[in-house]
Amino acid sequence: MNEEQKKVLEMLAQGKITAEEADRLIEALGESEPVASTPPPQTDVKAETMPRHYTELKRRGVTPDYVLEMRQAGFDNLRPDQLIDLKRRGVSPGYVRKLKSLGYPDLKPEQVAEMRRRGVSGVFIESMQAAGMADLRWDQLAEMRRRGVDAEYIGQINALELPDLRPDHISEMKRRGITAEYVQRLLAAGLERPTPDEVADLKRRGVTGEFIAEVKAAGFTDLKPRHLAEMRHRGVNGAYIESMRAAGLEDLQWDQLTDMRRRGVSADYVRQMQEVGVGLDPAVLVEMKRRGRRRN
Repeated sequence: MNEEQKKVLEMLAQGKITAEEADRLIEALGESEPVASTPPPQTDVKAETMPRHYTELKRRGVTPDYVLEMRQAGFDNLRPDQLIDLKRRGVSPGYVRKLKSLGYPDLKPEQVAEMRRRGVSGVFIESMQAAGMADLRWDQLAEMRRRGVDAEYIGQINALELPDLRPDHISEMKRRGITAEYVQRLLAAGLERPTPDEVADLKRRGVTGEFIAEVKAAGFTDLKPRHLAEMRHRGVNGAYIESMRAAGLEDLQWDQLTDMRRRGVSADYVRQMQEVGVGLDPAVLVEMKRRGRRRN
């Protein structure tokens, strides 16, 4: 009998635990025979798997006291692998109790371990709640912590009054490097207040306040965020728009411009086609370019 098992028996003798609890503790620590008179069935999966984990339990410092305190914190009948993972992640009984006190009473061991791994502390949760995020799920907390979202960032993003803003949006915006200043520059350039998803798409496509101002100066004043994102993605800028106008195409729509740019239609190509009698129909120019038609 090792020291841990002796400790369990001392706790039993002192009345700190019941015989049933002592059985479970000794079983978790690798004892082959329980304290109670009735041995566990040979088919009991838990009993069969315990010896395989015994060395790891010892190595990770899983003691009878730790097992008992985790039970008292609300985690009954933890499997050896769960005990090992919780201990490995630095989950203490105090951490479990803190989570419960902050409104997370029904978390699974794996969820608590993941929160601890991501650095979700009681202080972090309290700061989120103070910032107005009082109903976050455990996984939303873990994702926010992983992305570096803090109370200050939440306050800045909330101040933008983006429609339908959700916690998941905030994490995604932080992941994409979207700052309040970036959004404010979009708004200052004349963009109507976008949704969080539209902001993420604009950022992903490289749309800036300067790009919006450039396109507006070229006469496109009523474009939606998705139009701007597609134009930026295809490389349609003020210079390209002006070059098409100089070649005679003055009334192009945003989607015609993006299609022409995507197909590689340049001002020089337009002029070449005009020299051989091709008109200024954007659809015809795009199709000829797609088919590789050039001036003979």
